[in-house]
Order: sequence, then C-alpha cells, then structure tokens
Amino acid sequence: MNLFPRIFKGEKPRVYLGAMLVASSEEWESLDGWGIFQSMNLGDGLRKYLYSAVNLPPIDSREDLRESDLGLELVVVNYRGGEFGAFQTTELFIPIFWRPKVELKARLYNLATGKTVHIASSKKNTPWGQFVSRIFSFNRMFRFKPLFDEEDMEVLLCLAAIETLAKLTKKL
Repeated sequence: MNLFPRIFKGEKPRVYLGAMLVASSEEWESLDGWGIFQSMNLGDGLRKYLYSAVNLPPIDSREDLRESDLGLELVVVNYRGGEFGAFQTTELFIPIFWRPKVELKARLYNLATGKTVHIASSKKNTPWGQFVSRIFSFNRMFRFKPLFDEEDMEVLLCLAAIETLAKLTKKL
C-alpha cells in the first residue's frame, strides 16, 4: 500500500488544447424578441474568448509524444442571454424572465490512446442581485442599453472555465 501517492506519482502530464466548440443556441435566439443580440454572433465571440482565456499550447505544436500527454476538449454546451418580459391581461400580470447562463463541459483524454481520463462540467448563471439591478437600471429599463451583452456572457464563460479547469486539475 502506497502511503504517499502524491510523492511517488511520477512526472506531471503535459496538457495540450484540442477542440473548442460552441453549440448553437437557436432556441435562445428565437426568444430574443427585440433583436438586441442580432448584431452580435455570440457563438463566435464565446469561442474566441474561450481560446484566449485558456492558455494552453495547441495539440499541433507538440514535438515529441509522451505516453502521459493529455488533450483538453472544451465545449460550451448551452448558453443564453438574459431578458425580462411579462404576460399581461386586464386582470392578470405574470412576469417572465430568464437569467444569462453558460454551461461548459471539458474532456481530458490521453493523446496516445484517445481514451477519456476525466470529464468535468460547470454551469454559471448571473446572480439574482445583479439580474434584478440590471432590470431596474434606467438605461436598461428603457432599452438604451441591452440588459446583458457580450461582455456579461464572457464573464460567465470565464467563471465556468475556471471552475471546470479547477475540477480537472484536482483529478490530475
């Protein structure tokens, strides 16, 4: 029995960046009734931001393959912008809202064998306090500015990436 598994574990594996995908969010785009995000291609923006945020060498850049080398695939499985609206009749008022959300999944796999070593995921939503303060801000209430924009989505993506990579790092 090995009492000190961390000490005798051997060399740390090198990790290379593999595929980075952003799933389409057609259902979210159909909910954007005011067309606020039509000028933004959030999928491409999220992919570019994720690539710049994760500072790993690409798989193509490796020179010698070790058996311990790992590849990292990142997929933004789901994302949506935030909005607020209401269903209203003469006697009934039902508020309808959804907070911005980003869901990220990562797969760490052995480059030599292609077998999955670890999988991790995280989901981040805008906090309720920030969401409510945005709804009632003057500029956003009268639609001078969108409730949530690309920068807000990048913050959520960064938080999801940090949490996901921390989970993978613990497993190494």
